[in-house]
Amino acid sequence: MSALCVETLKDCDIKALSKLVPQTLFGTALFNKAKRDERVAEMLTYSEQRTITISHAMDALHRFTRPGGGPNNTSIAYGLLCEASHPNHRGTKLFVHTENIDPAGEYGWRITYSDIESVPEQLTEKLVEMLIFSMSAGYGATELLRNMQISDSEKGVIVHGVPPEVGNNIWFNIVQKAVPSKRRSPPPKRGSKRKRSA
Repeated sequence: MSALCVETLKDCDIKALSKLVPQTLFGTALFNKAKRDERVAEMLTYSEQRTITISHAMDALHRFTRPGGGPNNTSIAYGLLCEASHPNHRGTKLFVHTENIDPAGEYGWRITYSDIESVPEQLTEKLVEMLIFSMSAGYGATELLRNMQISDSEKGVIVHGVPPEVGNNIWFNIVQKAVPSKRRSPPPKRGSKRKRSA
């Protein structure tokens, strides 16, 4: 969510900002029902709207951590973390197995369970690495948003960004700490002051 806020502020798209502000409250499950039921609509305030989608959040996190571009592996990492932490097929395949009853698969399959979970060490390391990266990126975006300097003027909102020393501290001590040393990069070059009407 923080990365999405940072990226939206960076673009200074007022329409996108106006839509995003109430969504930062994470919306309500009643939003869709309110469109079909007048009684539910009367219960909701303006801020109780549809929340953000996780795909938008992950795209923003990718742009935040890879300002120079590159393959979008962030959504894949998020998907793998979800698979590893939920009781779905990939999350349980280390102790749940399916076996075809016959070679042709005509009679379906048999599910077998084991009381022993065999977890490859490399898989665990990679999942932890992805989790640390995801958490560091989110925390870095939160700190950037918290320290961002924004002012108002007669012509609209002006986004100043953060002081250089604060930005460098966030980049090197939070975001880049989660990246293996051989893949670390210098702080991204952010644009100059931006101005848009509010």
